[in-house]
Order: sequence, then C-alpha cells, then structure tokens
Amino acid sequence: MGNAAVCRLGFETPKNSFLNKVGWSEGGILMRLPLHEPSRTFLLSCWIPAQFVICGACLALAARSYPHYSMFDDDISFLGHPRLNPAGWQFWSVGMGLSGVMLWPITVYISRRMRALTAGQFPGRRRLVAAGTVASRCACFGQVGLALIPQFPGLDPAHELAGVLAMGGLYVAMWIFAGILVSSPPISLAKTLLFGLVVSWGPIGFLVTQGWRFFVHGELGHDVSASAEYLLLRFSLWEWLLFFCLFPSLLLVVWGCPPIRATERVKLAHSDG
Repeated sequence: MGNAAVCRLGFETPKNSFLNKVGWSEGGILMRLPLHEPSRTFLLSCWIPAQFVICGACLALAARSYPHYSMFDDDISFLGHPRLNPAGWQFWSVGMGLSGVMLWPITVYISRRMRALTAGQFPGRRRLVAAGTVASRCACFGQVGLALIPQFPGLDPAHELAGVLAMGGLYVAMWIFAGILVSSPPISLAKTLLFGLVVSWGPIGFLVTQGWRFFVHGELGHDVSASAEYLLLRFSLWEWLLFFCLFPSLLLVVWGCPPIRATERVKLAHSDG
C-alpha cells in the first residue's frame, strides 16, 4: 500500500496545525506511527504524562478493590493477584500492559538519539548504547509480561522474572543513557546532579535499606521484623518508590536528548536501511 493510500486512511494535517507541532506531521496518524517517531515536545507534554496518568489511574482502581491496601505493607503485585484482589486485579493488568506498550516509542526515540550522539565515537560508547537499547526493550516486554502473568501460585517465577525485566531493565537503560548524556559536552554540575538524583535515588535507597536489612539481620522480603518499626526499611514502600521514580527518569532522559542534526539523520537512515 502506497503512502498516499495509507494517508487517506488517516487524516490530513494542516502545515501549522497542533498535531504538526507536536510531532505527527505530513499525513495521517496511521501513516506516521509505523514510519516516523514522535517529537520530544509530544513525548514530554503528552505521551509520558499520559502514560503516568493511565498507569496511576489503573493502579488506583485496583487499590480501591483491594481490602485495606497499604503501599507501606503490600507489594505492587498484590494488586494484580487474582486471589487477593479478585475484584480489581484486571485493572492492574491493564495498567501494566498499557504502560509497557506506551514505553516502546519512548525507547525508540531515546535509542535513536543516543546512536546519533555517539556516532563516530569510540566503540565502547556505541556498545553501551546498544546495551541500553536492549535493556529498555526488555523493560517493555517485562511490563507486558507482568500484565499477562499475574502473581499466582505456579506462576511466581515467571512473574518475578517479568518484574526484574520491567524495573531492572528500565533502570539499567536509564543509568546507561543518563551516563552518556552527563559525560557529553557541554557538561554542567547542575545537570549531573539532577540526573544523578532522579535516576539513582530510588535504586540506591532500595539497595541501602534492603541490603542493610538482609546482610545485618538476614531478613528479606516480607518475613521482616524491622519493617514494622522503621518506615524506610519497608520493602513494599521502596518497591512503590522504585516504580514511580521511573516516570521522572524517563522525562529527564528524553529532555536531555539532543536533537538529531541533518547529517546525523542521513547516517542513521543509511544504517537503518
């Protein structure tokens, strides 16, 4: 099917229309989705906030159906447990699934800009970009996996693997991409501190609190006496903080990505072809 035919299936956008400005220019939505990526303005002002709102609304609906749910005492995955939350686990699955699907174009955008930024640099940095791309794509599949594999007897190993891919994959990608952005000129102390705070606060806090508990007391997970005494030692609280820190991390990395220059676009087009 030619571009003109596909364009007729979508709708025409005037040259100075709102959709043109936010990234869906020159033709219909249906044509633009598979062939082009959205703009940074569209991702920052519309797409990522919508991802956060949709996911947060689904989790809130799931929590309303859960008897006496508390983020200080109960895991995120408990909301998607068919036995513990029979009336609301579907909301949790929908939220995770949509978040994973909406994450894909964000990872494509970041990956292409990281490739353009490191084009012509030494191979180690380009390999880091490739590793970050793989990690971010794993996070997409991990979130969809969480939606399709609830925390249920017999499915726990697969559910836990999906959770590691979802959170671990995206944080590894954010660390890699943030490191590349921070080390690329112009380097500023403010930018470095901002990236470090947003990208690392949740994971480092989790490792410090849960690692201290594990190595000092030999306790892990929910069989923990200290969690009832000290708020910051509670496993579930840090799991929630890890999850919600992902959205500002995405915003910050997309905001920090430089635009692709015309010469870099040509190189990427040849490499993609």
